[in-house]
Amino acid sequence: MKNINTLSGLSVANFSKQIDGKETALYTLCNKVGAELAITNYGAKIVSLMVPDKNGKMTDVVTGHNSIEEYLTSEEPYFGAICGRYGNRIAAGKFTIDGVTYDKLAINNGPNSLHGGIKGFNAVVWDAKQIDEQTIELKYTSADGEEGFPGNLEVEMVYRLEEEENALVKKSLAGETLTEEELKQYRTMCMLFLGAEYKKRNWVMQLHYGAKRENNELVFKSAGANAGIDCINPKGFVAEVADFMNALNREGNLPKTIIYSLNPTDNALIGTMIGCFQGDGVRGKIQQGAAWWFNDHKYGMEEHMKSLASLSLLGNFVGMLTDSRSFISYPRHEYFRRILCNYIGNLVENGEYPEDYDLLGEIVKNISYYNAVNYFGFDLK
Repeated sequence: MKNINTLSGLSVANFSKQIDGKETALYTLCNKVGAELAITNYGAKIVSLMVPDKNGKMTDVVTGHNSIEEYLTSEEPYFGAICGRYGNRIAAGKFTIDGVTYDKLAINNGPNSLHGGIKGFNAVVWDAKQIDEQTIELKYTSADGEEGFPGNLEVEMVYRLEEEENALVKKSLAGETLTEEELKQYRTMCMLFLGAEYKKRNWVMQLHYGAKRENNELVFKSAGANAGIDCINPKGFVAEVADFMNALNREGNLPKTIIYSLNPTDNALIGTMIGCFQGDGVRGKIQQGAAWWFNDHKYGMEEHMKSLASLSLLGNFVGMLTDSRSFISYPRHEYFRRILCNYIGNLVENGEYPEDYDLLGEIVKNISYYNAVNYFGFDLK
């Protein structure tokens, strides 16, 4: 008789095996609302997820196998797994980066390489550390040349079984309507989770707000979205953003952040707020984003620069942004640089800044280029 250890009927003993000198195991996460998540470090696979259905009966909503042996022999090796290094197919098992062609990838799908090759991330044993009843951390280092991929790659992932989200999911699955307060609660928890992940990965979090979209219903019905019927939203969100950043900061989870508002009346509000959260040895850790959308014109950019220079430190500014979908927007950077130089030149002419051209040139180059390179951590070598 099997030794049943989980709500879904899985036996921990059936997941204990030596593979490539490393021990596989089954880990269970649980929370106070009764949900249970079972995970194996073989392929970082989710094996089962037990949650209550609309009648309160605990039900497994994940397709998985009952043992490591079944995973090893299954014709469906990707159930619940992490795929890598690459998800999906690489044609003919080769690709080119920076002029170098890598053509030794393992072929496992016709003439192609699929999901990282014959022994992708789904078929290796990860190092697992269960942090608490609700959290497990999994790590794997893919060595240079593994399955034909170049370079060493360190991968880290975390599974966490939260409380409130599951309660709200349970309510939604039961066909009940979530209240506005519950929707805000769920969105807030998602934002806090994502902010912490940005911090962990040293990514930059960018927050945009202040637009009221699709105002003309007749135009929207005839022309669809993005038809030029948007306007500035006068409702302010600086207080909410400050509270959000404070919640991240007190847990040590506040990442580098850029805050953009479409409403130019928010300039001073943002300029004072970003000063509350600088630190961590990061130059200009919290940034007021460039004047954008209805404000990326001469007057809007000048007003933004004046406010930022008055209330913060203009020399730390990461400069202009662009719409990544449109090459037409790139001249905006040249426009921005001319307005920046004109603004700084006027300060010098008015005796408000020293006529030190070496220092002035360094400020302009930093704002126009180097600040962004260093802030985002771009590797341009």
